[in-house]
Amino acid sequence: MTARGPGPDPTRTFAPLPLRPPGARLAHRALALAVRDLLPARRPGVVAVGAEAGGSGGAVVVMAVNAAARTAGQDAAALVELLLHGRGGGSPDLAQGGGLPAGQLPQTLASIPALVVDSARPG
Repeated sequence: MTARGPGPDPTRTFAPLPLRPPGARLAHRALALAVRDLLPARRPGVVAVGAEAGGSGGAVVVMAVNAAARTAGQDAAALVELLLHGRGGGSPDLAQGGGLPAGQLPQTLASIPALVVDSARPG
């Protein structure tokens, strides 16, 4: 699934894919960073990884922002805080948050493209 209208647009791709593997939050951070590092350096990019939080019934979201996106005004910590209504934090390059019911994870991930576009608008 892509976040675009009809016709190919290779500059904007979004695939909401909630992860459900067992494992530590560190694996989710490593995945977000690994994908971010594969993005073209000159094109702004934001990566979000969502996963259920080890049997707690909750979910976590990790966001990573590349240097081009930072230059364009994106901030991973601000995006996580907006996405999770203040439940998260980190650095401008990498942030994470939780407190989200696992059942809301697909809807939350699907809202990220609009959030990123809105947060990039001036004023």
